Amino acid sequence: MILIQMLRGIALLILTIFVIFGGVTKVVKITQWLVPVMAVAYLFIVLVIMVINIDKLPGVLAQIVKSAFGLEQVGWWSNRYREHQFF
Repeated sequence: MILIQMLRGIALLILTIFVIFGGVTKVVKITQWLVPVMAVAYLFIVLVIMVINIDKLPGVLAQIVKSAFGLEQVGWWSNRYREHQFF
């Protein structure tokens, strides 16, 4: 546990030194390629998780639709609309 905290601290120290001595232009150059790589990695991980749990996907999608468009939600939105019109 202490080793992980020390490694995090060292990584943060290196990044801070990089920003201070490298300047903003250096940070921009790094983030121009880092952000797309992180986005692709995120999408890859999401797809892997979805493939692993493919058998649960129809139930999850049904739950999302049911929770978004049920009678309770319609009542909540109509109540919010009345409050908005009142004030």
